[in-house]
Amino acid sequence: MNHTDHDQANLVTKVRESIRRIDGNLVKRMQGDEGMIGYIKNLEETNALIPGEANCLNFSCWCNFGLYDIDFGWGKPIWVANYVSTDSCNSPKLNDVMFLDTRDGKGLEVYATLEEQYAAALDKIEELRSLISINPSPPELKHL
Repeated sequence: MNHTDHDQANLVTKVRESIRRIDGNLVKRMQGDEGMIGYIKNLEETNALIPGEANCLNFSCWCNFGLYDIDFGWGKPIWVANYVSTDSCNSPKLNDVMFLDTRDGKGLEVYATLEEQYAAALDKIEELRSLISINPSPPELKHL
């Protein structure tokens, strides 16, 4: 087994171990009035497992949450977008990737705040670039 095969096998093992940690207790902690406290506790436990020298990419998916069906009294949104979160130093939080549905439900919007090394690596993937399109701006969406 060469070094690359070993790294890939090790990655698969780590992913499987991580998925096994998603159980009823993990989910239950995030429910009810204390749900946010449980969510933070889950994050703290997960972060404690990550070695300090690790390069991390954080992914979250908000697809199929029905965000375009929510009406707070002034109508349904014409565009749902992510914001750039910040860390305690008020600098952009890097290496976050968030997936959201498009308004028509037929596509996917990806919001990524990445360190330059990751952005440069993604830019080199020709197959990925062929899937990217620029959506109209929010004012243009109200006419769709």
